[in-house]
Amino acid sequence: MKSFIFKIAIILSKVLRYISYLGAGFTLLGSVLTLIFKDDVIQVVESQQFNLQEVSLPFIIYSCLSAVMIFIVAGFSLDKFEKILVNLEKKEYFSDLNSKYSKNILIAILILTICQIISKLVFNYFKVDNVSGVFNLTIKDYLTNIILMVIAFSSMMIFNSGKSLKEDSESII
Repeated sequence: MKSFIFKIAIILSKVLRYISYLGAGFTLLGSVLTLIFKDDVIQVVESQQFNLQEVSLPFIIYSCLSAVMIFIVAGFSLDKFEKILVNLEKKEYFSDLNSKYSKNILIAILILTICQIISKLVFNYFKVDNVSGVFNLTIKDYLTNIILMVIAFSSMMIFNSGKSLKEDSESII
């Protein structure tokens, strides 16, 4: 039963990771196409209701690159989480790798949160609404990120403590 649950969790993590990287790829493609067809894109964006005084190409590219960064960091976190799940499935509970992966997830979520906050500040400064679903952030999203950081930090500490206790136990025998 445990093996089945781990397999499902690994598959789900893998699918979400691929979706995240796919989103990054499409957003990057959109950035390149925006540069190629910049006049048409600016005209279309100006015709929409974004409450902008003047739409600038750097602002559009910034929005796209911020979204790419968010997608990549989310995919990276999911990749490390999947590796932890694989190790747990193999009953390698307290390994240096699990601690390292937890630390990587912690750093990635911290970067993700910082990117989201900076993007929100920039959009608020320019008084831009409704840019994308990627930037539809509320306080709940930031609290979720903080909770995920606490979980990643706790996991890192548990894996480190477990590793040292395991080594101590093995040295006595």
